[in-house]
Amino acid sequence: MKKTGMLLSLILLAGMAALYISCSSSSPSSPAASSPAATATSTVTLTPTPSWKVVGTAGFSAGAASFTSLVFNNSGTPYLAYADAGNGGLATLMSYNGSAWSAVGSAGFTSGQASYTSLAFNGSFPFVAYQDGANSNKATVMDYSGSWSILGGAGFSAGIASYVSLAFNGTTPYVAYSDYGNSHKATVMMYNGTNWSVVGSAGFSAGAATYVSMAFNGTVPYVAYSDASNSGELTVMMYNGINWVNVGGGAGISSGLASYISMTFNGTFPYVSFEDSGNLNKATVMMYNGTSWSNVGSAGFSTGLVNYTSMAINGSMPYVAYSDGANSLKATVMMYNGTSWSNVGSADFSAGEADWISLAFNNNNPYVTYEDYGNSNKATVMEFH
Repeated sequence: MKKTGMLLSLILLAGMAALYISCSSSSPSSPAASSPAATATSTVTLTPTPSWKVVGTAGFSAGAASFTSLVFNNSGTPYLAYADAGNGGLATLMSYNGSAWSAVGSAGFTSGQASYTSLAFNGSFPFVAYQDGANSNKATVMDYSGSWSILGGAGFSAGIASYVSLAFNGTTPYVAYSDYGNSHKATVMMYNGTNWSVVGSAGFSAGAATYVSMAFNGTVPYVAYSDASNSGELTVMMYNGINWVNVGGGAGISSGLASYISMTFNGTFPYVSFEDSGNLNKATVMMYNGTSWSNVGSAGFSTGLVNYTSMAINGSMPYVAYSDGANSLKATVMMYNGTSWSNVGSADFSAGEADWISLAFNNNNPYVTYEDYGNSNKATVMEFH
């Protein structure tokens, strides 16, 4: 009887254990076996701080580079024309292929020394206008289409041509300059496919014109210059199809003598940058709104005096590059944000003094070229990105 009771007790305990195991494995309230916890990861992308960087090599020209003119072709390739001391002062055009600068055609392609070189494109073809030392310092234009050739005859101006400025009206090249054959006054000529001819009257300005800069508003040529008949102040004129007339109704629109004049258009409005003697030789930009001329931001907005001002528009925002007297004449670029002028990157970003400055844009990035005193006066191009 005692053995039978013990047996029954063992059977009962075994059954209870089996029931517990069954319930534990099937109960919805029991925690399921868990896998190792997943670890959340995130990728942090660091955006480099924009800064001024050398395009290719600093000081890439054969010798000292003056009268620099920087332009992008319609494929976004930068081209640089200049008077090349490494090739006897003849003109050279170089382009950048993404890794190095190389000459377009032959370096020193002109027959004589070139001054006031001005570069422009007609489609994919580069044209260079300049004061031609081989032709009594008159104006000459050459174009490159596999080789360099003279357009419409060398030395086509009536006399010496200085402050040469080249621009296209569609596919027609126009050249503005200070015309020694007409009392140093402003003259504009155009190429009609065969010959160069005067636009309106030769020597149309009231007095001698220096620091000549030309740009087009649609098909209408505008010329800005330092006007000797108005104490060297800024004057802008346009050609109305019959005569050259003052823009804004009057001449001498700046507060003092204007030097290193650079004109471009923001939409249909002309903007002009210059060294402003009426404001301690600092940088000033003026614009014409269709009724009157006014300063863009403050007159004399740079920290110190400026030389070699060059202006370009990115979208609707004006940028000005210059040799910065407040910073050892190194290169500085400023932009106007609609309220005030501010530095683009750091001021004085060049290695040394920067002369013959030229500013251009590609894909919203400003590029500046200059004669680089930090690199044996050779050409350097820098980009801000």
